[in-house]
Amino acid sequence: MKSEKRRRTRIWVGLVLAAPLLSLPLALSLFGAARDRDADFPYPYRVSRNAVPAADAEIQFLQKRLSDNADRPLDMAALAGAYLSMGRATGDASCLEKADSLARKSLESLSLFNTGAKLVLAELAEERHDFSEALRIADEILAEKPDSDGALALTVTVGLGMGDVERARQAAERLVERIPTQGALLLRALVHEALGREEEALQDFRAALAVEDVGEYEASAWTRTLLARLHFRYGRYEKARKLCEYALEIRPDSHLALALLADAQAKLGGFEDAERNYALATKISGEPPYMLRHARLKRQLGQDERAEALLEQAEQIVRGEVVGTPFGHRTELAEILLEQGGEENAREAVELARADSQIRRDSRTLLVLARALHASGHAREARAAIRDAMRWGIEDAEIYRLAADIEEAAGARSRAALYRSFADRLQPQ
Repeated sequence: MKSEKRRRTRIWVGLVLAAPLLSLPLALSLFGAARDRDADFPYPYRVSRNAVPAADAEIQFLQKRLSDNADRPLDMAALAGAYLSMGRATGDASCLEKADSLARKSLESLSLFNTGAKLVLAELAEERHDFSEALRIADEILAEKPDSDGALALTVTVGLGMGDVERARQAAERLVERIPTQGALLLRALVHEALGREEEALQDFRAALAVEDVGEYEASAWTRTLLARLHFRYGRYEKARKLCEYALEIRPDSHLALALLADAQAKLGGFEDAERNYALATKISGEPPYMLRHARLKRQLGQDERAEALLEQAEQIVRGEVVGTPFGHRTELAEILLEQGGEENAREAVELARADSQIRRDSRTLLVLARALHASGHAREARAAIRDAMRWGIEDAEIYRLAADIEEAAGARSRAALYRSFADRLQPQ
C-alpha cells in the first residue's frame, strides 16, 4: 500500500460556506427537544447514488471556462479548490499537486483579494501539518477580508490541531455569530468537545443537524460521524454505532465512519463485525491509525502474530512519510512503536513525540508524548506532559487512565484513584 494514496481526514472548510436551510431558532423548534440525549438522527432526505460528484462536475465546468479564456485567475483559484476536494476524496496526490500549482498560478495573475487561491495554499499547508504557514495565510486573508468564513474556519481547525483551543474558540464564535451554518456549528461543537463542555457540544451538533440541507452528503455524513465520536468518548457505544450506520447510509465509503463503527462494535462485543470494518476502512483509505486500532483488537483476541503483521505494515507506511520532511506524521509512528513495545522503540517514540510537540500541543500529541516518556522512565516529564494534555479540560478516558498510571508511579495514590474514577465514569471497564 503506497503512502501517497493515503486519504486525509479533516473538516473541509467548504462545509462552513453553505447557507442554512432554516433560521436556527425555527430549525431547533421543528427538530424537537434540544437536550434530548436519546434523539435519533437518520438522514431525512433521499440519497442519490447516480449524481455526478460535486468536485467532478465543478472541475469539468471550470476546465471548460478556462479553455475558452485562460486569463481568469478567480476561475483558476476555484479549479484549484475543486482539485483539492478531489484529492482528499480519492487520495490522489496528483490532484493535490494540481491544486497547489493552479493556486500559485492564480496568485501570480491576481495577488490581492484572491481569497480562494490563498485558502487552497493554506489548507494544503495544514494537510502537511505546517500549521504556522497555514495560520500565516489565514491571518493574511483576514487582514484583507475580516469576515472571510473560509479563513475563520481554517483558524478553528488549525487552532485545534495545534492545541490553541482559545484561538479556535474565538474564531468559531465569530463564525456562528455571522451565520449559523451546519459547518460553523459543527466547528464550534468540536471546540466545546476539546474544552470538555459536553452539553454545549451536543447542543451544537443537534443544531448543525437541524440546518442540514438536501444533497449536502459530505456535511451530513461528517456531522453524524463526529457526533458518534462524542458519544463514544462518553461511553454511549450503542448511540455511536447507530450514528455511524446513518453516516454510512449517506456515504458508504466514509472510512472514518467505518473505523469508528468498528470501535463501537468492538466495545459492544461484535468482534467479527469490528474486524471486517477496520479492514474495509484501511482498504479504502490506507490510514495506518486504522491498522493500529485493528492490531489492538487482534491482541485483545489473542492473535498476536496477526497484530504484529498489521503494526509492521503500518510502521512501514508512516516511516515513508516521516523521512525527509519536518511535518510528517511522527506522532502516528510513535504510537505504533509504543504498541510494538521494547526499550529501543520507546526511546525512538520519545524523540518523535518530542519533535511533534514542538509544532502542535493538542491533547492527542501530548498524550502520546506522555505515554512515551512514561514507558522510557522519564517520570517528571511524563507527569508534566499528561497534565498539559488535560489543560483545556477535555474529557478522555485514555488520558485519565494514563494520568492515573503516571501518578501511581509517582506515589500519588489518591490522585491516581481520582483519575481512574474519571475514566470509569466516561468508559467503565
